[in-house]
Amino acid sequence: MVPESSSWLGRGLNLVGALVVGYYYTLIVLRGLPVWVVVVGYVALAAWVALAFVPRHALVSTSVIALVMLLGGSLATLPSTGTMVVLSAVAILRLMGDTRRPLWFGIASWLLAAAVVAAGVFIVSLPSLALIAIEGGLLIAALAGYSRRQFRETEQLARARAEEQATLTAQQHRQAVARDIHDVLAHSLGGLVIQLDAAGALLEAGKTADATARVTAARALAVDGLTEAKRAVEALRDDLPVEAVDLPGAIDDLVRAHRSLGGEANLLVEGVSHPLGAAASVAIARTLQEALTNARKHAPGMPVFVTVHWSDASVTLEISNARADRAVGVPGGGYGLEGMRERFAALPGSTLTAGADGDRFVVTATVAA
Repeated sequence: MVPESSSWLGRGLNLVGALVVGYYYTLIVLRGLPVWVVVVGYVALAAWVALAFVPRHALVSTSVIALVMLLGGSLATLPSTGTMVVLSAVAILRLMGDTRRPLWFGIASWLLAAAVVAAGVFIVSLPSLALIAIEGGLLIAALAGYSRRQFRETEQLARARAEEQATLTAQQHRQAVARDIHDVLAHSLGGLVIQLDAAGALLEAGKTADATARVTAARALAVDGLTEAKRAVEALRDDLPVEAVDLPGAIDDLVRAHRSLGGEANLLVEGVSHPLGAAASVAIARTLQEALTNARKHAPGMPVFVTVHWSDASVTLEISNARADRAVGVPGGGYGLEGMRERFAALPGSTLTAGADGDRFVVTATVAA
């Protein structure tokens, strides 16, 4: 969109140009010109003035007015000793430089002006060098219009690419938030089912105190899940960047939570931890969260082995658990592994493998430090 100030500046320049050319054309008219030349010249000048006020988006109207300006200026060029060629040049520049019109239209306009001016030698005698200079001026106008057209096309292409990139970035952001919400719901709702099932069994056995503890743990799990889900929704609404997590602390919390839900988890940490980028730390934490959720869902009661290897160049997480034929109906949506792969596909220098290894299911994730 053209700024209003630029629009008024363009109109002002066109009006000044029309006035200046009109002044010199009037001086020539006063010396004596055929009536038809006078009429054609002033019609062309009026078209130039009109072109300054007709909105640019009125493509048909501006095209017709510019052609009237071009033809009138070309017909009056030689009788006015070259003065009116300015109108033809401006019209060519306008028609050639507008990307909304096909390129052939601009080229045809230039050729038409050149032909009309050349035909003028049958009416007014003019030295050959003068005619060549006028035709050269029209060619320069055509080349300038083509250059303007190329610049505008490049600018439009850059703008389109920027908009496409912005759309892609927003889409990736939404996908990341969707993965976070999925992981949060799978973890918290799955844990709630386990805690409430255990509370129900304890109540049936008359162990009220133990059942109350389970309900309290379930409530805490629900509050944590609600908080994380709210944070993810706010990030989607406000387009907030991903925040880094304290990965060692997050790993300890997730393993502890798994144990509190009745699972058995063995954690082994190798190397010295160090800060990671936001995307990398979140990817590792969410992968562990989803893997533990899947272990509770597909292999309840079976031990899970979690290994974290820290090095200067990378961090590797491996989660391994026995495969089981039976599974409990815990909410998860079936998108956990797909979400893991999407996270790591967006991280340069990262890898993720997940699948059966003999009688065990192994997830291995590596991110660059």
